[in-house]
Amino acid sequence: INWEIWNANFTGSDGNSFESGYELAFAANRFTYKDFDGTDVKSTIKGKGLNAKTEDFFVRHSGGTISSSIEWRELINGSSQLRLNGNIQNAELKEILRSFNNFDQNYITDKNLSGILDSRAQVRMDFDSSQNILSEKIIADIEFKIENGRIIDFETLKALKRFSEVDKLNDVQFGPFTNRIRIANKVVIIPEMTLENNAITLKVAGTHSFENYLDFLIKMQLRDIVGNKKQPRSKALDEFIKEKNMTEKVWVPIKVQGPVENLKFSIDAKKITEGLKSNLKNDWKKQAEDLKSIFQKNEKT
Repeated sequence: INWEIWNANFTGSDGNSFESGYELAFAANRFTYKDFDGTDVKSTIKGKGLNAKTEDFFVRHSGGTISSSIEWRELINGSSQLRLNGNIQNAELKEILRSFNNFDQNYITDKNLSGILDSRAQVRMDFDSSQNILSEKIIADIEFKIENGRIIDFETLKALKRFSEVDKLNDVQFGPFTNRIRIANKVVIIPEMTLENNAITLKVAGTHSFENYLDFLIKMQLRDIVGNKKQPRSKALDEFIKEKNMTEKVWVPIKVQGPVENLKFSIDAKKITEGLKSNLKNDWKKQAEDLKSIFQKNEKT
């Protein structure tokens, strides 16, 4: 970066602007930039003036590999745009987060997440004339798969203990799961995904804004919420819970909303009512009302 070549005056027909075509091939045994540390780096860059593109960027990182096509475009008034279409294979999720400084957020970090990551991403980022990222113009479509996933000391998950009998929410290990995240208009959109292990099963979906405002719906199974509680209830309701645990899954929706530092948790009573109407037979209507009253008590605690 400190080489004088970058500050050289180009001669020839370019005049005051740099319009020459070029091709640059490079390779390195090791590459470091801030917290990023990679090996076996190689790429060939072709361009004209400030517009450049590579189809074969490759680096070994975090126990896996990163490969990508990358394009840098010059826009008007000194602004620019970066486009990439990349793949991550068999990399340690914890190390990926650490190396990229947790993508400049502290909601869920390398201290909370681990696992083996495979991912494919298409990303577009615009920069102003000072090369600062314009966050409102970031667009991304990211598919990923995580194996041997583990979530440790994640405050949002730990907060669900108020609704659940499951005590092992400080350190939860999950089987393989896949999902697809989209980013647009400064909002991260997460479609519903299922996280499951022998302790608990969760369905999670929602949005996370760049201003750290969350709007999530987390669904927990009935058996994890009231399956063994010793709260006052009818014998018929006990029999219903026992029967439902054996025959089918009944999901209870929990809303998580607000800024990260002040999240609000509540049971979505409307969705409970709709769910019970679709799952229960007519002769269980009284027990449905009893169940709803239990949920409302939990919501107030």
